[in-house]
This record gives sequence, structure tokens and C-alpha cells, in this order.
Amino acid sequence: MPVHVERVEVEVAPGFIENCYLVNDVADARRVVVVDPGAQPERIHAALGGRTVERIVLTHRHFDHTGALSALVQAGAAEVVAHALDADAVCDPVTSGAVPHGLVPPSTPATATVEDGDYVPVGSARLRVIHTPGHTVGSMCLYDEEGAVLLSGDTLFFETCGRTDFPTGNARQMRESLQRLARLPGRTVVHPGHDVDTTIAHELQHGALRPRNAD
Repeated sequence: MPVHVERVEVEVAPGFIENCYLVNDVADARRVVVVDPGAQPERIHAALGGRTVERIVLTHRHFDHTGALSALVQAGAAEVVAHALDADAVCDPVTSGAVPHGLVPPSTPATATVEDGDYVPVGSARLRVIHTPGHTVGSMCLYDEEGAVLLSGDTLFFETCGRTDFPTGNARQMRESLQRLARLPGRTVVHPGHDVDTTIAHELQHGALRPRNAD
């Protein structure tokens, strides 16, 4: 069963936009998985339109992907999922990046952890966890194998990739993670944590997945 992905652009700070995603299986739009609720919980609630939030999934620890987390949990979200290597840092004021920006991290921790190769249920569908360290040690992407859809967090963007100079970032790991993503089908649609959608094929030709020795 493939999934349907709806983007909700939220403003973390003036001019700083993050992509939150509402994901459901195509057969049942009433149950939703929220991916990376970065800010403006009221905007996310409006987009939900009364639908049930089965779980919230965080692609990594950073504050600009978790700012609306506590509000959504208080409103009844079932569980909060993060990679095992980032889960404990979601509420950490320093390694979440919140303090340098004068912000407070969410008070709600992850309640469930996943690792590479695990699956996150989305109604009758499921998303495969691809561990992609580099931006943070616990960064991950979520892949719909049937529909060829990738939610890439801050690992892969349109014609670029995530920064590696934040705490636990690592340039070598980022290169290795991008090599993994380059093996996905070219038709795969990529929904990134910021900016516009792209595809694996486009990134192989023009972006961060392009072979280093390409002309």
C-alpha cells in the first residue's frame, strides 16, 4: 500500500521555513503520521482537519524539526519516534541546536526508537527507516518502497545536502549516506526538510548525488 504525502510549510523564525509532512496510506486518510513538526502547531492542527495522529516521527534531533512536538503530543498524538542515536538528544538544549538560537527545546522526549531497516507503520502502509548519519549521528530518511517516495529530512535537498558542521555532524558519514540514497530508483520523489521537492534521478545529474568525477 503506497502512501500519500502532504507538505505543511511552517515558519520556525522569520524567513526560515521548514517542511512538516502529513503522511497516510492512500486507502485511509483518517489516520496520519506527522513527520518533523518544526513549528506553528496551530497551522499543523488546521492541516490535520481533525484526523487522528497515530505517531510523530522525527528525522533528526534539531529544534527546527521538533518545535511543535510538545503541543501535538498534548493534543493526543500516540507516540514519538526517533532514531536510537538521536532520541535522547531531542530535548537537549545544546545538541538540539535550540540554545544558540535563543529557543527552548521540546519537553516531550521520543517514546519509541528505530534503527536502520526498521519499518514505521502508516495505517496499512509502512515506511522503511534508512539511517543516514552526517547531518547528525541519528539522522534518518523514511522510504515508501511501493510508491518510491523518500522523506529525506536534512540529509538530501534540491541540488545539495545537509550541513555537517553541527554537533555530531560528520562529512564522511554524509558522503556514505548520500551513496546509499544514490542507489534508490531514479523515479523516487524526494520530500526534503527544507526547500522544494526533487527526485533521485535529478540529484544524480545535478545535485549532491552526482558522481564526484562527473563532468
